[in-house]
Amino acid sequence: MSEMDAEWINRYSAGYFDEHGYLRPEYVQRGTVEELARAMAGDSGLTRTQARRFFQHCRWLERRLKLGEQSGQSKWGDLRGDVYKLDIAAADALNKEPAKIPVIFHDFIKYNVGAIKTERDFRDGFMRHFEALIGFGYRHFKRE
Repeated sequence: MSEMDAEWINRYSAGYFDEHGYLRPEYVQRGTVEELARAMAGDSGLTRTQARRFFQHCRWLERRLKLGEQSGQSKWGDLRGDVYKLDIAAADALNKEPAKIPVIFHDFIKYNVGAIKTERDFRDGFMRHFEALIGFGYRHFKRE
């Protein structure tokens, strides 16, 4: 089982945005993200179903934030705990017998949840990064 490499851990520690407030390109560029997806597909192999399960949960949270925005009421305070629950779900999936996700995908969720401090981090940082992972990784992830 491979773990997330130090380069990605350092990226997450630095945050999603550069000093000018722009999304760091390595979070959405094919070269870096597809390499990460390939690593997730190796060894025990992330399945398309598991990747989509986590991604769809994040999309659900994103929709709830948008509904709050439309009604003029921020929902971030209410939903922040649900974002942190992703880490719990990943730990649970990893600890099943047999494991439902590889260690590297667990690490992806864990370090990203740790990097999310604000609604903007979630919506404009993590979600763009996760979209890129799903898009570039789909052909690499195992079919069930």
